[in-house]
Amino acid sequence: MPDARRILAVNGNTDVGLFLETGAYAADTVRDVLTRNDIRLEALEAILDFGCGCGRVTRHWSALAAATRVHGTDFNPDLISWCKENLTFAEFSTNRLQPPLAYASASFDLVYAFSVFTHFPLELQRPWLDELMRILEPGGHLLFSTHGDFYLPSLTEPEQQRYLHNELVVRHSIAAGTNRCAAFHPPAYVRRHLPAGATLVDHSPEGARGNPRQDTYLIRKG
Repeated sequence: MPDARRILAVNGNTDVGLFLETGAYAADTVRDVLTRNDIRLEALEAILDFGCGCGRVTRHWSALAAATRVHGTDFNPDLISWCKENLTFAEFSTNRLQPPLAYASASFDLVYAFSVFTHFPLELQRPWLDELMRILEPGGHLLFSTHGDFYLPSLTEPEQQRYLHNELVVRHSIAAGTNRCAAFHPPAYVRRHLPAGATLVDHSPEGARGNPRQDTYLIRKG
């Protein structure tokens, strides 16, 4: 189990029970979204947890590892070091705040990113979407979460106006990649900014069970 400092870095608190519970819920979310779109997780050859932290979700794929290559990446080298030492069924690497990733094109059947695009400023949103599509196999899927309509009442009046005009709203963009930076995605903005060749397969408002009140999107490459 990660220590309190590492749990705080990914969960915003030091509650071990909550860390395990939300990770399990997030893994269930992956399964649920794939299942309702006729995708068998067990049939995938390779999956990537983008923004894996200290393995909050990755730890739940140990049973898959016999048939599926499980990978995780994060820009915090301390968290990745912990994963390498303790979650040995998977492979981990450190990424920079900006693309690219150290993976060949068409490496994965599934990439998922929970509470990642929620902490990117505007200038990182599209580059990372394009990069994650690059490393997907044709026909592969990207699952990610966003702050959607649920958060509208918590925005300031000027932020609400931008959101209602289908603009991305970002707070504290100077702290990109940390919990202090918060991005809010109107659904129409997400649809309008899909990468070239991508198809929106599934959108579930507040569907990210391990990241309460966040929306989920599943997009397919090609």
